[in-house]
Amino acid sequence: MSFRWRHFLDLGADLASAIDDDPLAEAKRRSAASRAYYAAYHAADDYHARVHGGPPHRVVQRGTERRLLARHEALIQSLRGQSSPLSRQIGDLLDQLRAARVDADYREDARFTGPKAGGAVSLARAIAQLIETASN
Repeated sequence: MSFRWRHFLDLGADLASAIDDDPLAEAKRRSAASRAYYAAYHAADDYHARVHGGPPHRVVQRGTERRLLARHEALIQSLRGQSSPLSRQIGDLLDQLRAARVDADYREDARFTGPKAGGAVSLARAIAQLIETASN
């Protein structure tokens, strides 16, 4: 049986509920945002492949300059550039969630509170719900 990326969202929700007096509370909250992001990213990547016919293009041409986009940036930009309002909404939410994940994973000066971790989990759930609605 293959891994279900949705389990990252379940784990993220569990980690986000860390209580303040837990010495690992901030680590758990940061991990919650990261796990929630990756659950949403993989769901959005699968959605993109299914609805828009494959992975997003990673090479961007602007005038004479060509640039290779990172996979995550390419997915978000591709979703945001689609004519489908649903795809654009998924791309916008994923971009917001990616910003929270970057804070969680790279900014040690950013205090990661319960509401911030819960917000990341809520964004991931919203993305999952939009994709599920599109599949029905």
